Amino acid sequence: MKTTSISLIILLLMITSHTFGQSQLKLFSGSKGATQVDYFIGDDVENFKTTLKGFGSIGSSAEWLFLSYGNEHFELFVDFGFSIRYYRFEKNLQLTKQEDGIKDEIVENSPYEFENTFFSWSKNKMIIGYFVVPVGFDVKFPFADLRLQASYTRYLSGKHKLKYVDPDDQYENKGDVTMDWLVGDTKEKYKTPNSEFKGYFLNKNNVTISAEIIPKINGERIFGIGFNYDILPLFMEGKGADIHEVSIYISFYEYRDY
Repeated sequence: MKTTSISLIILLLMITSHTFGQSQLKLFSGSKGATQVDYFIGDDVENFKTTLKGFGSIGSSAEWLFLSYGNEHFELFVDFGFSIRYYRFEKNLQLTKQEDGIKDEIVENSPYEFENTFFSWSKNKMIIGYFVVPVGFDVKFPFADLRLQASYTRYLSGKHKLKYVDPDDQYENKGDVTMDWLVGDTKEKYKTPNSEFKGYFLNKNNVTISAEIIPKINGERIFGIGFNYDILPLFMEGKGADIHEVSIYISFYEYRDY
């Protein structure tokens, strides 16, 4: 039923596009890059609040236009690309995998030094990479375009990392520090690599919905400002915190003449 409805909507948009002007079909005719501020929303977001300290929680994405069909009024498109979500947490978050799900808690009195200041060594962060297939349409106006899209997102890789200062060597080090001779022996990190993180009851298949305004000068797109929201939560229902990945982003477009 859902597939039929989507097909009818696409067909209607194609008919409308053709009616209002001479439409063209293009393949691989452009690309889009975006820089985004990543964060979470949801009922259980308290322990997952993010920060921009040290320019944290800033991710990026890249999309390539696979197919487009439209004219000066409307345009349908299908893209493919990648999204890297980066989260730096306000507090010292600990994630523990249990048989029935993922337990999250804030470590208040750690055996190491954790000072989450702007340029401090101490950090608690999560990085997740996705393969994305956006499908959507542009409504074109003289001074700006409106873009609405839904993207299939497939989990590729992820990790959770804690960086801290351990002057008394009291805490287990689970990851080598790059150029440790330069930063000193007291600076260490504890990492949950992808080999473990991918088993954290994540929703590896998701749908991201997006809305974007794209201002134009002399008919040329300058940049876009948009919002992303993942329909399914980060963790499977009942297996972890009820939180959804969201972002606010600024994008830039490049077009080719073929």
